[in-house]
Amino acid sequence: MSLPKATPTLVAVLRALLWLVALSTLAPSVIAQPQAQKQNQTRFSLELTTGNDCPPGTDFVRQVIARVPTAEQVESQRADVGFQVEIASGGVSSLTVTLPQGSSRRELRDVTCEEATATFVLIAALVLDARPDERLKAVDQSAQPLAATPAADAKPAPSQPEAPPALAERRATPSPAPPARGELQLGFDAGLGVESAVAPTPPPAGVLGLGVSWNRFSVWSPELRAEFLGTASSTYRGAALGRVALRLLAGRLSACPLRFRLTTRVHLATCGTFDVGRLKADGAAEPDLNVSASSAEMTWLALGLAARGELRLSELFELELLASAKGLFHNDVFTVDSTTEPVTHSPVYDVPKLSVGLQAGFGVRL
Repeated sequence: MSLPKATPTLVAVLRALLWLVALSTLAPSVIAQPQAQKQNQTRFSLELTTGNDCPPGTDFVRQVIARVPTAEQVESQRADVGFQVEIASGGVSSLTVTLPQGSSRRELRDVTCEEATATFVLIAALVLDARPDERLKAVDQSAQPLAATPAADAKPAPSQPEAPPALAERRATPSPAPPARGELQLGFDAGLGVESAVAPTPPPAGVLGLGVSWNRFSVWSPELRAEFLGTASSTYRGAALGRVALRLLAGRLSACPLRFRLTTRVHLATCGTFDVGRLKADGAAEPDLNVSASSAEMTWLALGLAARGELRLSELFELELLASAKGLFHNDVFTVDSTTEPVTHSPVYDVPKLSVGLQAGFGVRL
């Protein structure tokens, strides 16, 4: 028996069916491949500060992406991982890694720009290459590679494949870093300032205090300070017959829950403040004007808000500039008494309800 010959139409139909089967098999994998690459892509942001003799930021990004091709540099608002890098030749270089579950910091001392860059690129690559729930652990387990400087007449060694992360960590020497969850830090501050409600011409004030802060690389970095404030004496002659010398002694409690990192070294803290103390007025005797000498005090209770700018000079020292506005619970009127009968009380100074404060000083963090 002989088989019937296939007609051209039947052959065309069979070919079309074979193409449809092939396309239906390959299309899902072709479509899924870019989607999988997009899902595996890690977005990072970079804030880089380098010395004049150090490589630019594009070199750092290029080296990171060369190690982790799935990494992409984006703005900080869209980033999964944030890197803040300071590179200084021969000084202190640092890398801060910010993640949703916390932050961590690495420091290198007395290294060249190239050594610091190579170390931080390796750490950044380890973090970006790790799973999201293990990135913070990768920072804590990262270490500073030991780099040798070849002699000028030495022949270049043949290139070798890069060691896996586990081997690189075993060859490294760990560098210190603060806990990712933050640590308690003591400090004290001192400064000079003024309080506008003390007198019509505010006298200079000295401020000295102690504080404790929760040192974290996050906006939520609370700090509590207790300070003593004392002003010089300011003499004021009112519209009435008489003059008075005014001065303030008070204690101040400040709570600063938020700290914004404007740059690596410049921070802005927002605070609530509460003052309690005494505003004292000493009236001067003026016999020619029939005014007797007397003293009076007003309870100084003030509650308000403050903003403090901080310029970090080092890990220990910082410069501070503070501005505040407070409302007073008491705003008494100081008067002078006459020596003649009947005794009259002439107002000299009406304490305002609002006090604006300015202060400049320094802080030390231990």
